[in-house]
Amino acid sequence: MSISARDYLEHFVVAARGRRRNTLRVVVNLLSLSKKERVRVRVQAGNDAPEVDSLFELYPGRSDGARAFDLFGILFTNHPI
Repeated sequence: MSISARDYLEHFVVAARGRRRNTLRVVVNLLSLSKKERVRVRVQAGNDAPEVDSLFELYPGRSDGARAFDLFGILFTNHPI
């Protein structure tokens, strides 16, 4: 299943996980209106220098990466902002 086949990036969430809540996880919910399907993608961002790939190329209307960097310090590679 390809995430690029989804029409809409529905939700973007950063969650603190783990016993001490020092592990960050990025959760993205994708929606396909034509197929009537939802897909949830979870990525662990790491601890010391949290970094994940940006989805901006697939979903250019979303600038959540900039807010996640400001609030949590997660760097989104290949994000233009």
